[in-house]
Amino acid sequence: MGGICVPPGSFAGSPSGLRLLKLVFLQSIWGKGGVHMFERGIRLFFQALKTNWLPAIGIWAMGSLIVYGYYKGGIVLDASEHVLALREDLGLLYPVLSMMLFGAFLPSLTQILLLPSSRASVLRRLPYLLPFWAEKGLEVELFYYSQSLLFGSEPTLPVIIGKVFVDQFIYTTTWGAISTVIYLRWMARRIGDIPADTAIAPNNWYSRVVFPVIVANWALWIPAVTLVYLLPTPLQLPLANMILWLWSLMLIFISKHDG
Repeated sequence: MGGICVPPGSFAGSPSGLRLLKLVFLQSIWGKGGVHMFERGIRLFFQALKTNWLPAIGIWAMGSLIVYGYYKGGIVLDASEHVLALREDLGLLYPVLSMMLFGAFLPSLTQILLLPSSRASVLRRLPYLLPFWAEKGLEVELFYYSQSLLFGSEPTLPVIIGKVFVDQFIYTTTWGAISTVIYLRWMARRIGDIPADTAIAPNNWYSRVVFPVIVANWALWIPAVTLVYLLPTPLQLPLANMILWLWSLMLIFISKHDG
């Protein structure tokens, strides 16, 4: 039977041995091409994170404090009551407006403040990002409530594992990442971030373009949605929006370097 030849003695705790173990495992699942795309996705993630390291630190710190503060009580718990009241008042306008704010307005403002020279390109993207994140707001709102109907709302370990699995390995891989990549590539082509003749869906587009973005998505969102699903369903979208602020910044970088 064919396979990967592993040199004897190469696993003696060395970095190269550990890397070889990883390659054996990944190639057994995806083949050599899959390993290449997986590693490319990891590189995209860290390159995008390096570009946005300052907001990343602030956003992750705030998100973690929100979850901790909610269960600890006090000011965060009181603030969550106001968020719930606002959601009640706005109805379906809340997910639409909040995702436009955290997916488009705040990332655009962050880019302009940190890199003033990017102002023109940021303003070119904004009219495209607003309707995209408005629709995603309704989509994610419906998805989170569907998750609560499927698994329940108690933040037990089996419930959180089930929700994270459906979120990241079913929804993301079959629709979430695909729709995002297609739209952002179309946007990047329209505003000149990538050449106008760049194919939106080139040959082997899922493996070449979508899969590396999914891997980058997993690196950020698997720990993020674990935090999200620790909260009651009505508070999950507000916390997800905090992480979306960072992800939207990273997506702009990824959309220009995803092949």
